[in-house]
Amino acid sequence: MLCISVDPRKIERSLSFEALSNYMLELRLDLLARSDPLPPISSLKAPTILTYRTISQGGKGDDLRWGLDLLRSFPWEKGYFLDVEFPWPRWVKETFLPFWEERVILSMHILDHTPSLDELKSLFITMADTHPRLVKIVTYANCVEDNLTIKRLLRWASQKETKLISFTMGPLGLISRVMCINWGSYMTYACQSGAPLAEGQISLHTLLEFWEEDHG
Repeated sequence: MLCISVDPRKIERSLSFEALSNYMLELRLDLLARSDPLPPISSLKAPTILTYRTISQGGKGDDLRWGLDLLRSFPWEKGYFLDVEFPWPRWVKETFLPFWEERVILSMHILDHTPSLDELKSLFITMADTHPRLVKIVTYANCVEDNLTIKRLLRWASQKETKLISFTMGPLGLISRVMCINWGSYMTYACQSGAPLAEGQISLHTLLEFWEEDHG
C-alpha cells in the first residue's frame, strides 16, 4: 500500500492521483494555520488518513487541544482513518475509542536514532496490545545499518496479528522508504512534488521510478 502525504492547503492537486490503484492519502492537518479554511476533503476519492502531527513527533502541531478540535470537525463516521500518536495523553486517545480497532493508526516517531531490535519489538508489543487497526513505528537512520534493524523488525512482525508500518527517516533512511513494503510493511509514504512533509520523505514520482526499476 502506498500513502501520499498531502498539504491540505493544496488539496486540489491530490485529485490527480486518481489514476493510481491501491493507495491512500494522508492529510497533514498540522500544516494548517488557525486562519485557514477547512479543506474540502469530501472531494477526495481515496481512503484518507487525518493526521495532526505534533512537534515532538516531527510535525508542525503546537496545540494539541486545537488539533483535537480540528480532527473533530470532520465527520469520522464517513470512514476516515485517524493517526493517533502513541505518546498522547490518555484523555486525548479516549476520544478515538469508538473507532480504535477499525480505523486508528497508532504511531510513534523516534526522531534522533533507531533503537535496538529488542527495544523496537517491545515497543511494538506494547502498542499492539491496545488493538489499533495498524501500528506505525518510524525511526531515524544514523547509519545504513539502521535500515537492516527495521527490516528485521518487519520480518518479525509479519507473524503478528496487528499489521506494522515501519521505515526510517533521514537521508540514510531512503533504502527503507523504498524497500519496506517488500520487507513486510503495510504501507510506505511519499509526498507530492515539491517540499517533503517529513524528513527524508521522497516524492511520489521518485518512489514510483524506484519501483519501476526494481520490477523492470
